[in-house]
Amino acid sequence: MKELAEVTNTAIDQVDVLADCADAYALAKRFEARSDKSVHWNVFPADFARCFAFRDAWPNLLRNGITSGFNDDTMTIADRWARRRQHDYADLVPQNDGDQEYTALVTGLFRLCAARFGLQFVEAVQNNRVGSPRLAQFAATVTNNGQQKERRFAGNFHDMTLVYFCGLIFRTMRSSATALQRFRSVPPSWRSAADSANCRPR
Repeated sequence: MKELAEVTNTAIDQVDVLADCADAYALAKRFEARSDKSVHWNVFPADFARCFAFRDAWPNLLRNGITSGFNDDTMTIADRWARRRQHDYADLVPQNDGDQEYTALVTGLFRLCAARFGLQFVEAVQNNRVGSPRLAQFAATVTNNGQQKERRFAGNFHDMTLVYFCGLIFRTMRSSATALQRFRSVPPSWRSAADSANCRPR
């Protein structure tokens, strides 16, 4: 579908990127103290390093077992753990999701984030271009300078949860001097998005 192709682009498919990821994983596993690791570290099976050899699976990492355990969009798949233990990286969910319940869930969270943080913030932070995520497509009416226009959007539940928590973090840290200093080093698109969402540190 043309609309879907325009908002997606499988970017994690380069040998050097995977090599860097494998090196970073090995370094973290070998040298970091357990107390320095997130409680989510246990989602990595003992032989997780093997998955870096399955180069063809990485372009779809947000729809297969590579991200099982920290990807909300595959949580309902009953055999996701078994398939990952077997290094079966076939797709767990479709990319173009026509499920009405899922679309309603994504649309509701999208509207919540846009209302709370601003549409510009949501569009700047969400990322449909990496990992070939599961996507719901929907329409929303946008008001700009008093003019209403219907626009098409695509998003996924996992990404929308990250957008929501990112917005909360920006707002919580808005009065922090450290946050302001770091804020000045982030990409311009993020700064303008934070401005629009009234999240800019002060």
